[in-house]
Amino acid sequence: MRSICRSFPFFLFCVGQVVCGQDQDSQTFVITVPSEISIQAPVPNVSIVHSGADVNQSFPPQQWLVLGNVASGVTVTFTLEGPFVTGLGDADHLRRDAALTIRPTTTSGPASWTGAVSTISTDIANGKTLDTWQTISDNVGTATFELDMTFLNSLAGEGSGTFAAGVYQTTVTGEITENP
Repeated sequence: MRSICRSFPFFLFCVGQVVCGQDQDSQTFVITVPSEISIQAPVPNVSIVHSGADVNQSFPPQQWLVLGNVASGVTVTFTLEGPFVTGLGDADHLRRDAALTIRPTTTSGPASWTGAVSTISTDIANGKTLDTWQTISDNVGTATFELDMTFLNSLAGEGSGTFAAGVYQTTVTGEITENP
């Protein structure tokens, strides 16, 4: 039951529930979305067994996820930290070159990303033991990058039988930073 309020000179007459006062109000709702930038490898370690054939050895493709919800975008750098090594020394028979192909595969959000399919690699014979690839976004967005690693079987023209048995490994590091 709503009240009926009538004003008479010098009197206020109300019947029922009293509803006298302001006739409009508002409320503002605010949510803060914190900035989040991240890069995520699908698994920390990927292992295969050499086939024994005198051919390059390919690892299963790995899907890395990148997220950047900052309006200035992000810079993503993939670094191939070195050739495959056994950890037993730096002699050529204890290491082999690595090649990493990076493919941008999917994106979402308004961001545009620089960088196309590219292969980075080591080149032991010429002293190149590290390589990098970079992409830059210009807005909020996510992206997936497929990384295809290859153990290069031959070094200076010499293949199987010229490198030691053992566990060889290399590392890829992904880094993400917010653009200024």
